[in-house]
Amino acid sequence: MSRKQKLLIGAQAFLIGLGSAHTLAATTIKYVKASASGSNDGSTWANAWTDLQSALSWASNTSNCNASNTCQLWVAHGTYKPSASSSSVSFQLLSNVALYGGFAGTDSEKVLEQRPLDSDPYTIDDSVDSVLSGDIDSNDASGSAPDDSTRAGNSRNVVLLPTLPSAPETDLSAVLDGFTIYGGYEPGEAGDSGGGGIRINGSSRAIFRNCSVLSNYAKNGGGGVYSPESPNASYFVYCTIAYNKAGHGGALAGKGHPPHFIYNSQIVGNQALDDGGGLSLTEGGGAPHIVNTLIARNTAGVSGFGGSGGGIFINDAGDNTLAVTTENCTIAFNKASGGVGGGVEVEFASATIQNSIVWSNEASSGAQIGNSVGTANVAYSDVQGHCSSATSQSCTIASDCPTSPPNQTCVPSFSGSGNITADPKFITSAAKGTDGIWGTSDDTVGNMQLQSTSPCIDAGSNVDVLADEVDVDQNGNITEKVPRDLIKDLRFVNAPVTDTGQTATGYPHVVDMGAYEYRACSSDSDCDNGDECHPTCFSGICYPGPAIAVLDPNNLPEPQNNHSLWRLSKNIIRIHFLTSLQAVPGAGEVLIQELLTNGAFGSDISSKFTFAVENGTTLKIQQTGDNASDSLQHRHWYGIRNVGDWDCVGNFEIDYVVQEGDVNDDGKVQTPDAQAVYPKIPCVVNCGDNKREDVNGDQKIQTNDAQAVYPRIPSLEVLKPCGHGTTCP
Repeated sequence: MSRKQKLLIGAQAFLIGLGSAHTLAATTIKYVKASASGSNDGSTWANAWTDLQSALSWASNTSNCNASNTCQLWVAHGTYKPSASSSSVSFQLLSNVALYGGFAGTDSEKVLEQRPLDSDPYTIDDSVDSVLSGDIDSNDASGSAPDDSTRAGNSRNVVLLPTLPSAPETDLSAVLDGFTIYGGYEPGEAGDSGGGGIRINGSSRAIFRNCSVLSNYAKNGGGGVYSPESPNASYFVYCTIAYNKAGHGGALAGKGHPPHFIYNSQIVGNQALDDGGGLSLTEGGGAPHIVNTLIARNTAGVSGFGGSGGGIFINDAGDNTLAVTTENCTIAFNKASGGVGGGVEVEFASATIQNSIVWSNEASSGAQIGNSVGTANVAYSDVQGHCSSATSQSCTIASDCPTSPPNQTCVPSFSGSGNITADPKFITSAAKGTDGIWGTSDDTVGNMQLQSTSPCIDAGSNVDVLADEVDVDQNGNITEKVPRDLIKDLRFVNAPVTDTGQTATGYPHVVDMGAYEYRACSSDSDCDNGDECHPTCFSGICYPGPAIAVLDPNNLPEPQNNHSLWRLSKNIIRIHFLTSLQAVPGAGEVLIQELLTNGAFGSDISSKFTFAVENGTTLKIQQTGDNASDSLQHRHWYGIRNVGDWDCVGNFEIDYVVQEGDVNDDGKVQTPDAQAVYPKIPCVVNCGDNKREDVNGDQKIQTNDAQAVYPRIPSLEVLKPCGHGTTCP
């Protein structure tokens, strides 16, 4: 079935809190680049601070960064260390300050979405990553384990969310996006210590997005991330927490009301000496959400210690109010060595497992889900059966019981409907190598995406899909059901199989079980049937249309009203995709047409534009003529459409309206720029006496009429022609 995505172009709001766009505050951007050689003041890439701590020190001054003037620190590829010598120093996050890593660090980077983020979140390479490294003494043995003796002098917590009275606690305006956090070593010398990579103290909280937390250690809790007491939720979105080690909670440990939200992330290859090879969520109640997340190849109980919860350990012995929801997760190939619950262990708490796959986990008992002293509610999930030849054994569903030996009895362990126990048919399985422990170098990684014959396709429940409370696609809509899977592909895609799951109002195509949505492909060249795929490009995994689009005429600030393009010479439009583009569109594959009434389109003018792919995921469309009047008319609506012939990209349509601008680039908007110029330009923001009007009556608005002249007229409302998403009279 063909799916068309329609986006209105315009200014992208900077989200300082989930669900609230901060559109009124000004934003200051400063730059950090380890190799910069300029004035070291953060003003440009050339003059960037070379030390991230210098940038944070500047940002900590509330006269520079505050709720009315938020700050963004753009950090180029390179390695940044919290201190040159002290292991007790960390990078402290701040409210109203967002740190964005992953930039190449060149003057041409003007748009945040153009960051060339590393496509491999499991590697550490500061030529393509912005690395926050705990290896302050630069002596970590190559390829060493997180607890190797060469790490003993490393930073105890690479990233810290502070608590009073040492520093102000943070809210969700504190953002860390696009970084690799490596090499923290917390030796457990004092009290409730933990969080080699990230430690969240007090009531602080933050948004972590597009981050990798790799190879960190904590003797006690949370090798990668530790939150011992915060009653507030931090958000992890499109993060990878891998190859960390701790006493409990190899990847993440949250205790004392741990309401963490983990969306579209990977918890892989972590180890715990005790419980919670991947995640340990304990004590104090709370309602963590884990969504669209791969939890695989984690081990609890390494080094001869018994441990439960190879993937997730949940225990609320204090008051039985901890309730964890895992939705559309793949929990596979984890091990609880000498303990219970290879995939998930629930003790004195409850867990809701829905639309998920729990498979090939190992434990002394309860290989997939252990819940002898807890409650597990499982629905529309594929959980491997674990009946054995014993006379009585628990299982997922009664039909999973063998008919022999005689007198075999099997009692379903979990409430809920829609469950299956069939082989999910991963593309490839994982293997833990000769040492028998997950999270070591001899593991076979495997690929937990689904084959075309998987019984998990279209077998989930749309009713159970949670709201997109963390805005995974950053479209500002947090009430829609989570629209993207782990690899940023669309959910709710119809595959050529019989639906066995449950639909919901507004979502007729059934979601798949697990962290990945299957994409069906028809043939090598068939890209116009709505399947949005091309098997020779990406092995049967299909790519969606664009995620966002940015109007970027000569890199000027974006327009004021969410759907305008300033009419300038050689206008540029950038369309940013969530996944890699395989080819530049050829002639006639992407159309640029005026929107006419009743849904009609004008003639295609795409021949007057050039198309190029930037950074692998951005389509740059630039006008070739020197004067906009030959193609883009003032106050006219245009559409950019892929009609289905552009390989590996689905159908989409993007609409925008052209507004007046400085066509000849002389810093003035006047008669030479257009056939007619308004004698008054509406004030935009805080104009005061500096009015934009034709003071001297010469029918021009220029420097003579004001101390400063905008090189473009502020956007004016222009109704879209009827039939293009609007009702015709």
